[in-house]
Amino acid sequence: MSDLIIEKLNYVKEFNGKKQASQTTLNNNAKMFIKLEKIANKNNFYYDFTLVKNLLKDYSVSTQINYITIILQLLEYDKIKTNKDTIKVIELYKKYIDGLHETKKSNAYNNIASNDKKQAVLNLTINDINNVITKLKSNGYFKDALMIDFLMAFPCRLEVCNLKYIKLDEYTKLKRKNQLGDDNYIVIGSKKSYVSRGDYKTSDTYGRLEMELKPPLKTKIFNYIKDNNIDFNESVFGYTPQDLAKRLHYITGKMNNGVSISTNIICKLATTNNVINAVGGDTEIFDKIEKVNNAIEEVGKIRGTSKTTMNNSYIIRNPKQ
Repeated sequence: MSDLIIEKLNYVKEFNGKKQASQTTLNNNAKMFIKLEKIANKNNFYYDFTLVKNLLKDYSVSTQINYITIILQLLEYDKIKTNKDTIKVIELYKKYIDGLHETKKSNAYNNIASNDKKQAVLNLTINDINNVITKLKSNGYFKDALMIDFLMAFPCRLEVCNLKYIKLDEYTKLKRKNQLGDDNYIVIGSKKSYVSRGDYKTSDTYGRLEMELKPPLKTKIFNYIKDNNIDFNESVFGYTPQDLAKRLHYITGKMNNGVSISTNIICKLATTNNVINAVGGDTEIFDKIEKVNNAIEEVGKIRGTSKTTMNNSYIIRNPKQ
């Protein structure tokens, strides 16, 4: 059963010219569908929009979106491969999932979670992160502390797990020969050092990213590499993405009263902290940003111009008083 669902999901992706999902994602999607089918206890249950909507009503918005995305792909398969008339039910699901996406965006914007456990994560602060780092160090979890320190400075995703240590001159040679491939590196030089990532979620869009690694984080990482005898081209932290996700969930929860800290919430806190620091600690900046965006958008509607174009071309940055 699972293999058949995976085959259908793959077929639809290929038919529409879209990038195939990873095997892990496909396996998880198949398991999700089978689980819902068992609860429904009905053949072709996904044709019954009202039934599915009722089955999903107590799930989080994100989980509902995941389920309906899978169902839409299976309905698409039935339309293409078996000539089933699925147009009307597809439209029902599409309209519903559009509403879920709007809810998800609104919740993210307003820092609202779907349950108390997730809300506790969204209520975390920079002080909570710093306290976890301090506790990790005092309990001898130096690698975990350094990883979170790194993520606060470079709020990337789980690719932090496989950053390879390389000297700047060797990195420069590989770059000149176009032999960096998709690897991720911590590049250490006597004067300048970098974090260079070629393998991350949105690399197809943004390509290789190179960011300067500065003290004191550079010093901490170099000392960690030296103290742990990490060789060139060896992973600094030595995790797989899956293992790192599990590790962060476990160790941060242990140090933070059961509230785990993911790369996602670290990014939110780091971004928020950077914005506030950029304007001298003005914690009301986000209300001001919203007012500015609304004003720009309103003029854009009158002119018939996008907010991006208005922001880039129609704002006088230093207006005369």
